[in-house]
Order: sequence, then C-alpha cells, then structure tokens
Amino acid sequence: MSEHHDDGRMIYHSRKPDQPWQRDQDGNQSADRPRRRSRNRSLVIILIDVAVILLIYAVVSTFISSDSWRGTIAGVEAELHLLSSDQNNVWEVRLTRRRGAEAGPRTQIVTVVFSDGESFETEPIMDVVPQRGGETRVLDTVGPQHAAVVRAELTVNSEVLLLERRPGDSR
Repeated sequence: MSEHHDDGRMIYHSRKPDQPWQRDQDGNQSADRPRRRSRNRSLVIILIDVAVILLIYAVVSTFISSDSWRGTIAGVEAELHLLSSDQNNVWEVRLTRRRGAEAGPRTQIVTVVFSDGESFETEPIMDVVPQRGGETRVLDTVGPQHAAVVRAELTVNSEVLLLERRPGDSR
C-alpha cells in the first residue's frame, strides 16, 4: 500500500524506529536535530598538530641545542672542534670560505685565542682568512684534558666571534 502527500510525494514506511531528525519534516523542531559537524574538523586538527610540532622544534633548536660552536665572521664559516685522546685534547677552529662568496682584494687576518673560560688561555694565533670559495684553514692548539668548556675567540678587523663548546657535545 502506498500513501501520498498532498503535493504528490510518496511516503515510505520502514520497520526501523524514526530518528529524531526524521520526525520533523517541516523543520519546526530544530532542537531535536543533531548538530552538523564541521567538514573541516580533521583539517583543523592537522593544522594544530603542525603548529605544536613547529613550536617544539623552535624551542629545542633555540634553547637546548644551540650551535654556539659554529658561526660566521667576515663571510667565512667558523667551526670549533674538540679532538680528544688519552694524552691530550686538540682544540681546533676550521675556517671555510662560503662558495660564491669571494673575498675582497685585500688580505684579511684572523686572530684566534683558545681558552677554557678559567685558567687556560693560549697566545693569539694569527692566520690569513681563506680567500677562495670552498677553501679551508685549520687553526689548532693543545688544550688541557680536564677543561669542561672549550672557547675560541675569533677577531677579523673589528668583528669578534665567540665560539663555545662543551666536551660532551656529540656534534
């Protein structure tokens, strides 16, 4: 048996009980209808996750693992390394001219002073800053075995760069 509305639509019957939103055909009882979920809910969750990950990365890279043993001075990348052995420690600074960043016509002199921040400090070591892109110079000294912090102060003209590294750093 089929029934028809006044406007000609057919009415179908099922054995399943009516849902609250099906009871109101006119739209008058909107309070019974479930709220419509946003289609962009998963997108919002993904964006929040990405923001949290970026925030954690920023905090970790800024405060916990800062590269105080690497820096740039006069267009040259400087890295402080600690090479340990049973008898002594070799503290070295590697100066590498960036590729494509050629130096000016005049020669620049770099002055490096190694120290442990307390009792040990070397005499200044002077050398020429690498002039060609990719060129590297290594300046080193023997430091005390017991030093907890390795520091190097680099000076080129009026620029000063302080590099600091703890012997426990894995990099």
